[in-house]
This record gives sequence, structure tokens and C-alpha cells, in this order.
Amino acid sequence: MEQEDMEQELRRMVFSLEVKRVRYLLKLYLKTRLRKIEKYLLKLYYKTRLRKIEKYAAMILDDDEMSKRLCKNEQAYCQDYFFVVGRCLKDSVLDHLPKDFQHLVKMSDMSEGNDLIPRPPLDSHVFCKLTDDVGLVTIKGGGEDDQVVDMKKDDVFIIRYEAIADLVRDNQAMLI
Repeated sequence: MEQEDMEQELRRMVFSLEVKRVRYLLKLYLKTRLRKIEKYLLKLYYKTRLRKIEKYAAMILDDDEMSKRLCKNEQAYCQDYFFVVGRCLKDSVLDHLPKDFQHLVKMSDMSEGNDLIPRPPLDSHVFCKLTDDVGLVTIKGGGEDDQVVDMKKDDVFIIRYEAIADLVRDNQAMLI
């Protein structure tokens, strides 16, 4: 009887030690993952933000409200990027076209407005999380398909960007 008790106690101790070892390894793994996420999160954020600035540099420079949303370093980067890309396009392509088509942001002299400036698709769907209670919001669906949605803090939506653009600008919602 005593022999069996000792064997069970030994098994219990071995299992307990194994559980502690697994817990330690899991904690170590999670700490390492969090450290890497923290280390590369800002880098990834700025890399993504710079890609968007590069993609829409002409639009940002063309719109004062959009320009004001950027910090001074981002504005300088946007201007430099647009200048460098514009110079490259001008030297390699535009100088070899007829005079009417040598514009960087217009199709031709006859075009009204800057029709070659890329604009983001505002009607595409995005994930957003609300940071404040917004209350009832009317989502336009085209015609009689308008919906009224009660938007509360920490709610997550898949919604057209155009419907929440003002909320994102006013820091009441964030894209995720």
C-alpha cells in the first residue's frame, strides 16, 4: 500500500513539474511574441502610412485639408516623393509627347481639373471600431435603402468607408 502511494506521489510530482515546464515555455513564447510585435509595430505602421502617402501624394498635395492631416515630416516626404517621381516621369516619358499631353496631373490641356490624380475608392468596405458612443447614424444605401444604425463605443463594423469617413477624421472611429 505504501509503495503504491509513493508511486502515485511521484507521478503527481512529475506531472506537476511537466505542467510548470509547459506553462513556463508558453509564457516565454508569449513574451517573445509581444516583444517582437512591440518592436515592429511602429515600423509596420509607418511603412504602411508611407505607402499610402506615396500612392496618393498628388491627391494629398492637391487638397489643403488632406495636407493638414500630415505632420511636417510626412508633408516634406510627400512633396519630395511627388517631385522625384514627377521629374522621372517628365524626363523619361512626358518630354517625348506632344505639348498638349505633357502634364503630370491632367490628360491634356483640354481637361478640366486634375483628372490623372488617383483618388482612394471611398465606396470600398473597411473594418472599423468605434472609440466613442456616436448614437444613431443614417447609412445611405442608395435610394430607399437607408438604414439607421446605433453606433456604440467598442462596436466593430464592416462598412463602406464613405459612411464613416467623418467619424474617422474626428477620432470617433478607427480603422482596423
